[in-house]
Amino acid sequence: MIIPQKIKYLIAKELRGTLTQEERLLLNKWYDAQYGETFSREGLPDLPSKNFSRLEKEMGLARTNTTIRVWVGMAAACLVFFLVFYYQNNELTENIVSQVEAENMFETVQNGRGIRRSVTLVDGSIIYLNSHSTIEIHKKFSINRIVRLEGEAYFEVAKDSLHPFIVHTQDIETRVLGTAFSVQAFKDKPQVIAVKEGKVNVTQAGGNTYGQTLERNDQMVVSTEATFGTITKIDPQLVFAWVEGTIIFDRKPLREVLNELSEWYDLESLEIEAINKNCIVTGTYPRMKLVDILESIKYATGITYELNGKQLTVKNGNC
Repeated sequence: MIIPQKIKYLIAKELRGTLTQEERLLLNKWYDAQYGETFSREGLPDLPSKNFSRLEKEMGLARTNTTIRVWVGMAAACLVFFLVFYYQNNELTENIVSQVEAENMFETVQNGRGIRRSVTLVDGSIIYLNSHSTIEIHKKFSINRIVRLEGEAYFEVAKDSLHPFIVHTQDIETRVLGTAFSVQAFKDKPQVIAVKEGKVNVTQAGGNTYGQTLERNDQMVVSTEATFGTITKIDPQLVFAWVEGTIIFDRKPLREVLNELSEWYDLESLEIEAINKNCIVTGTYPRMKLVDILESIKYATGITYELNGKQLTVKNGNC
């Protein structure tokens, strides 16, 4: 049997399973013309003529099993999908487990309003945690001197050149070897780092190498708008007074003074009525009762007040 070159090309495509509908129609007509019988179905040109099986036997053609190839392809695709899903899911699971384990590696100390306390760590370092603040301490602190802070704390860090002391706050990392400093990091407020002794290195979190080195009596304020802070000098007696339980007001407006006292003494309510905006308070109050501070302010400003338990009402003032 002489087979035209064009038909050989179509037969080759039939064996590979890549024949188009139009090509199959032409090939079926050729099959049927060779054997004088019509077994092809004109309405379904995607089906090969039954005469093709005769041609296969006569020529010893090896037809590719399209069905097997399709199932093998589907199985391979399913296997690839399974492996991708498995590894992605496994990676996600590992990430979740790692995050949970990381969170479980910290112990939490939390202060409510009006509460201040000190925490002595295993290396001898001391943390003074201010009111309305939370500190998280790594459970393996002896080898991972890492803490996370929200609020305000003062640190007296024991020296250890092999294990730096690191304070993590909102996008800020404060790193020291041994010094005394404070960090203020209340949510949605500028962060403040102040140094009493030694040196402190402050960098932005996330691998950013840009940073500042603070020395004794240096302070840096990092606002949410600025890329990083600038360094200024401070009065350490004023900045660190709260650590000793001392309240210091340096020409501070009376309304701000009352709000600070409300936080310090955990008042349930504070009502301020008809206060003179020009009233300024200056004074030092070491570990004093609230009523004693109010009496002092009353003498200096002429205010009248009413204190019932944790409810304070203040009015007037003749500053």
